[in-house]
Amino acid sequence: MDYNSAVVTTCSRVLLLCFIGLQAAGPREDGGGWSSDFRLEDEGLCNIDVLDGSSLSHQQFIDRYAYRRPVILRGLTDNTVHYGARRVRLSTANTYSYRKVDVPLQEYVDVLLRPQAADALGSGPGTGVPFHWHGPGYSEVIYGRKVLYFPDRWWHATLNLDTSVFISTFLG
Repeated sequence: MDYNSAVVTTCSRVLLLCFIGLQAAGPREDGGGWSSDFRLEDEGLCNIDVLDGSSLSHQQFIDRYAYRRPVILRGLTDNTVHYGARRVRLSTANTYSYRKVDVPLQEYVDVLLRPQAADALGSGPGTGVPFHWHGPGYSEVIYGRKVLYFPDRWWHATLNLDTSVFISTFLG
């Protein structure tokens, strides 16, 4: 048997064994859902505490959250009337290499803030950012006044369930 025939015969046998193995395995009884049998490390429930910001002292924040885990703080402030004239910086990315535009917050909210076209890439429900980490910071949604604190090097991702506007402030 020449070399080419031997290679074809061997590959055919391996492929046949693969198909036999797949057929023998058959369909999964759980419908093919996510497997929870194997975990590298079980960190417990993936829940983030949600607190009224006025009920948390500075020391409690340091002891419980600052270096350990994220927390969502509600009701910290409602200063929407006071900051309309403040200038905000608009940017297409969180780097120094993109164009930046400074406008009054009120102009941004009244004139520039509008729904994007549904067919625009990177917009709308289902968009977001994959798993990543960076230094500590806060993310605040404009509507609903929720603040999320995340500690240094905390792995996280973002999935926009609906149209979202947020501000991130990185500490350090």
